[in-house]
Amino acid sequence: MDMELLTFIGKEVPNTASDIKESLDLLSSSIHMCLEQLGEQILKAHNNADFERSIEISQQSKKIKEIDTQIQMMVTQLDEVLDHCENIEMMESDAEVEKIEREVPNYRDYYVDQNIEYSLYDDFTHKRPAAFKLNNEKELAKDWKEVLLKTLAVVAKKDIKTLDMFTTLPEMQGKKVPYFSKHQNSKMRKPMKIEGTDIYVETNLSANGIRNLLIKVLKQYKIPMNSYKIYLRADYSELH
Repeated sequence: MDMELLTFIGKEVPNTASDIKESLDLLSSSIHMCLEQLGEQILKAHNNADFERSIEISQQSKKIKEIDTQIQMMVTQLDEVLDHCENIEMMESDAEVEKIEREVPNYRDYYVDQNIEYSLYDDFTHKRPAAFKLNNEKELAKDWKEVLLKTLAVVAKKDIKTLDMFTTLPEMQGKKVPYFSKHQNSKMRKPMKIEGTDIYVETNLSANGIRNLLIKVLKQYKIPMNSYKIYLRADYSELH
């Protein structure tokens, strides 16, 4: 994807450009994990004196790394495009939904069945959460910020060391804004401390930004995606 096309997307549909950037960043994170696993396979093949397999995996890993480099270039370009696009309103997802509920007198007409389960691969733009479920344990959450904070508190109880690692792991950080920090980093817009830890997380993210961060978190914890479900309270998509 060339710079001219990325610039066009950024100017014409900045919100979509931001979603594309986040999705590419998420794909890059998955590729990093793939390369780590392939590295383990290379070592295993080498230890078994299966040198042909070791060479084959190394060659294919190099091709995968080249793809990741291209993806990272697109992410960087989109970052630059979005920085230079004028009149882009960067609004926190929860604040935007609250604005809708203040302005629409019949917002309860947009309430949805709270028993329907959604996966982390669904689109949550202009939607209000009601709860999430992880490993069959359901937690109520009134907004996306609470979904993020409560999920992190749950996994922290499972393994605090993995969460602590997020503060230094590049793929668990934003390109310009830190997502995890041991202190209230001045670059973070709305840092909040994760319950039971001394770690802060950036909460000023869109609904899909939080979704993408949760996917990264679950992958790092090796938690199957199908064990995590979202329940919605309202869907205001048709108002847009």
